[in-house]
Amino acid sequence: METALHSLSNMIEDTIANKEYALGTFLDIEGAFDNISFDAVDEAMEQRNVNMVIRRWTQSLLRSRAITYESHGKNATVIPKRGTPQGGVISPTLWILVMDELLTMLHREGFEIIGYADDLVIICRGKFLGTLCERTQRALSIVERWCIKIGSSSNPNKTEMMIFTNKRKLSDFKAPKLFGRRIQWSRSVKYLGITFTPNLNWSNHLEYRINKCIRVFWACRRAIGRNWGLNPTNLLWLHTAIVRPMISYGSFIWWKGTTSAMAQKALCHLQRVVCMAITGAAKSASQVALETLLNIPPLDKFITAEAQITAFRLRTIINLERVRHYNHSNAIERLYSYEPFLQAPSDRNPPALYFEKPYRVILPTREAEMMEERPTVTQIDRWFTDTSVNIIGSGYGFWNESTDTEYCGYLGLYADISQAELSAILNCSIEIANDNLSTSPIVIHTESLYAIKALNDFKVDTKLVLDCITLLTQIAQRREVTLKWISPQTQTQGQMRAAILAKKGASQRAYGPEPFLPWNERKCRNICNKWLQESIIIRWRNTNTCSTTRSFLTTPSKKIASQLLSLSKMKLSYTIGILTGHIRLNAHLKRIGVRDDPDCDLCGRNEETSIHFLCTCTQLDRTRVTIFASSKRRVDSLN
Repeated sequence: METALHSLSNMIEDTIANKEYALGTFLDIEGAFDNISFDAVDEAMEQRNVNMVIRRWTQSLLRSRAITYESHGKNATVIPKRGTPQGGVISPTLWILVMDELLTMLHREGFEIIGYADDLVIICRGKFLGTLCERTQRALSIVERWCIKIGSSSNPNKTEMMIFTNKRKLSDFKAPKLFGRRIQWSRSVKYLGITFTPNLNWSNHLEYRINKCIRVFWACRRAIGRNWGLNPTNLLWLHTAIVRPMISYGSFIWWKGTTSAMAQKALCHLQRVVCMAITGAAKSASQVALETLLNIPPLDKFITAEAQITAFRLRTIINLERVRHYNHSNAIERLYSYEPFLQAPSDRNPPALYFEKPYRVILPTREAEMMEERPTVTQIDRWFTDTSVNIIGSGYGFWNESTDTEYCGYLGLYADISQAELSAILNCSIEIANDNLSTSPIVIHTESLYAIKALNDFKVDTKLVLDCITLLTQIAQRREVTLKWISPQTQTQGQMRAAILAKKGASQRAYGPEPFLPWNERKCRNICNKWLQESIIIRWRNTNTCSTTRSFLTTPSKKIASQLLSLSKMKLSYTIGILTGHIRLNAHLKRIGVRDDPDCDLCGRNEETSIHFLCTCTQLDRTRVTIFASSKRRVDSLN
């Protein structure tokens, strides 16, 4: 999905930058999975040289199905004559095989096509709009012939067309025909959930997503009140797990739309709805103060961070030489400017499937802990691995119980714990592979549950895991290999020896360029989260308002936010009111025009503010002595 959106946006951005036209036709194939003919599926599989047994099995699956339904109290059974199973795992694959013929025909004629499942876009680019209309008509004629061949059709009423350009002269446009009906161009079109406009103005898309997020959040309105309802932690979960993923969907394409003041104001409104529901604060409370107290980054910053993470994941298909300031791919350059080390090679690998592995994995279940190794001979070659990660670097160590040999190594400053654990197993496997004489069974013990599951998973998408599987498979051809998880609480001799070696490896120094290991997406996300946290701190330091909150909170803190969220709804509402100064104290009531006198009702000496109430009011000295063991308190001592 992301690659399809990226390709489409690149074409449009280049067209606008070159002051040309791009005529995009967004096709809607009616009942793509329901109307496809069985013969078209078999022909597509034959063209792809699919094994005859699999072809016959597929045809048997399609033609031998029986659909039973109930109507007016009676059951009826029908045998379908076309289409693939609804919700079937194989259905998308069969459709892609059939649709590939259309993509090949259009590509052979020189058209630019972007396809994702049954969503198809045909792009014609150039300087003359009339010529583009003629070429589009030729492409639609090819689509018509293909639809008739497979027994499907494209609905002209749902097929949309858009002219992407900054030019105003569109007089040469002549609407092409599809199945005898002309297709009129529209002002906006939705493709894969993203709303496109002729000049890539993302205000329409942003408005639609914000309104949808607000509707989804307030679907829980009956369970939310100012002083009752879902607790603050659950409300924050709704925001982080539902609202933010919805608003940031496809952000890699449209993140530049959040740089305008109008977009930031709209995003701030969405986040204010959430913050008010969580805290129950007064309507006059500052949004900046609420976000800082809850340690929630601004939505425009969060969307930018998500775009950067996606850019890092897709950087292998991003042509960095074509990245310009107007291009959405510029997110990768912003990421590199913050952390230059991210330009190092990535650990991401094209996904590969390994259903059968010649080695055995013992997962941490009660049965597995009681399971004994079943060697073919008496002698077992046991290896223990461990890792150490700290601020001065990371390292690994492994120890062999049979020969009492030990090994350790340094992994640099940027390796995370998961990479270190896999590196320990990999280097241990390398040492085992170098021993060509021994044939005894091997048991590699590790405390890493992540490493065990990664090496047992059938889907592999990282180079480090792939290297481990390849080497373990090579060893298993001549020796029995078992990977076994061992609890960190066990503290056997092997574990303690490996832990000492890992700390020794982490304290070593090695010469060479950092990072020692390829970057993974998890590390990139951690760096973006660090950038988000720094943006919260910088914004708070540059804030000139919120004087009461700044007196209590000098620096945003995750710990303070966690403590606030652990309170009940009513207690959090009062606490936020005190920290922001927007509570029913005389000074605040005077500011909102409810009261004429701002002075304290207890002492009458100063304005009745939160700071005065907590720290300096003489009538509350005894209460402060009871709570704080002092009659007077400094504001910074309450942090």
